[in-house]
Amino acid sequence: MEPHPLAPSDEGPHPPGDDRWWAESWTFDFWTDGGRLGGYASITLLPNLRKAWYWAALVGEGRPLVNVVDLDVSLPRARLEIRSDALWADHVCETPFDHWTVSNEAVAVALDDPSEALGLARGTPTPLGFDLEWEAAAPPVTDGRARFYRQDATVHGEVLVGPERLEIDAIGARTHGWDIGRWWERATGSEQAGLRAPFVLEGNGGHRFVVERVLAAGGWTDWVRPAADP
Repeated sequence: MEPHPLAPSDEGPHPPGDDRWWAESWTFDFWTDGGRLGGYASITLLPNLRKAWYWAALVGEGRPLVNVVDLDVSLPRARLEIRSDALWADHVCETPFDHWTVSNEAVAVALDDPSEALGLARGTPTPLGFDLEWEAAAPPVTDGRARFYRQDATVHGEVLVGPERLEIDAIGARTHGWDIGRWWERATGSEQAGLRAPFVLEGNGGHRFVVERVLAAGGWTDWVRPAADP
């Protein structure tokens, strides 16, 4: 990716295209201690399907995967704030390309084996809460089309997981893409070693895909593969 001129308005939602699966996504990553602890929050709007997807997770060495997956959230009525029965989350651009605040309160699931997230995810219900700030560490860079950009950041704040309160002072990054359509069908990548936070998506025609989010020393990476039949 390379530097590309972006307008402050590009930080917010864009008018949707005609494709039924037109999508717009914001993802906020953080990691500390050389990839031994980290997490993320991600929201995807699918306005033509009249719903949103939401994910959040915390991973760490010697810890279970604690994650939240909700693929049937109502679209935000204001900003990027969403609510469902066991979830509240908000993503606020305080200063374009400089400062975002990301917060959530959710009943997550703790899984000793991350592979269980690809099945029934019958783990231990665990409260999860983020109160985190992403502050720019470099200018945003795009893929040359100005419909996707990534920005390195520093991240600080608190994560509440069960009875724990974790003070976060971390490396981070955030991404924003729109007009991305069925991105999971075009994604590339290969299997990586690290702390896993996978989930399953059902795309066009009922095809199912596993999205593997993996945290290693250099941060989060993603790769996508077809899911096995349930």
